[in-house]
Amino acid sequence: MILAVKITKVETGETRTYTTEVDPQYVDNQPYMWREGNYSCDCNRELFWHRAAGEDDPDIDEQQCGDDKRYTIERMAELDGKPFDLGEVV
Repeated sequence: MILAVKITKVETGETRTYTTEVDPQYVDNQPYMWREGNYSCDCNRELFWHRAAGEDDPDIDEQQCGDDKRYTIERMAELDGKPFDLGEVV
């Protein structure tokens, strides 16, 4: 399954859509991964935000990683536009 995730850089308000292929056996785990798991930290969301624009991965040090909500997730959907519930904006 292809998922599209809208990521907003809070400082600028710019939103980009990151697309990723998810193995069907891990689809049910996606809300957890983006809300509380590894994809919820600012450093990983920053990586996905840059990749969404085809940019190189930025250099990120440990001090930049955290849960300060510098990047928020607005929506996750299957690529065909069908909503994939993430719950509230995170």
